[in-house]
Amino acid sequence: MSVRSRTFEFRFSIPAAHPALPGHFPGHPIVPGALLLDHVLTGLAAALNRPVAVLQKVKFAAPLLPDESVTVACEATGDQVMFSVQTRRGGILTTLANGNVHLAHCSAPTAPPGIAPASGGFLE
Repeated sequence: MSVRSRTFEFRFSIPAAHPALPGHFPGHPIVPGALLLDHVLTGLAAALNRPVAVLQKVKFAAPLLPDESVTVACEATGDQVMFSVQTRRGGILTTLANGNVHLAHCSAPTAPPGIAPASGGFLE
């Protein structure tokens, strides 16, 4: 029995006013890899309605710049998801990061009644 794969994508950008950017790096800010990865993992969990259990591998190939729009292309097969984070720079498609994750076997957690979720990210 073969397992079907599902492809999907989502987009995001990190605003230049984000509090993580001023010190990373002064005069030439780039988005910290942990913040980029937080948005990827949060987007994956939301798109599939399942939390990420394990980040198996990630490779950062180029930095993300503030206010730059990225597309996260994903392929989910069973509990495995491969992802690639890309942007267009000067008309050229540039890969910023890629990797794969293993999903948990349950649906994404929800906040208890009466408690509003925070920003929804893995990093608070």
